[in-house]
Amino acid sequence: MLQVTVCPIGPSFATRTGRVPRRGRSHLRRTLFGVPDTALVRRARKVNRVLADTYPEAGIELDFDNPFELLVVTVLSAQTTDRRVNAVRPTLFAAYPDARAMAAAPRDDLERGGHRERQQQRQR
Repeated sequence: MLQVTVCPIGPSFATRTGRVPRRGRSHLRRTLFGVPDTALVRRARKVNRVLADTYPEAGIELDFDNPFELLVVTVLSAQTTDRRVNAVRPTLFAAYPDARAMAAAPRDDLERGGHRERQQQRQR
């Protein structure tokens, strides 16, 4: 359940309720489920500490060299295994090194992992 509260300000609040809004804790912005932002931050930090203590050797299995590659291999890993993504990655990023090259590529070439582009480069 998403609870959104609006800070009652202005003459419409005063006319509707007959009182002027107070300044103080009642006007703090609340987020999901009415919990203040600071409580959510503390909770997230605690969860992060518990996970780090529970899984100290946790790491990412995908290979990448920059944020763009991480984005692409993460999307690909949803479709197949990380091992297969790591095998295709060098060929894919050799043919399409950046977002512009990848955006200009035909879709069927991208689906094949850039194999057609590599074959054309070898024939030249």
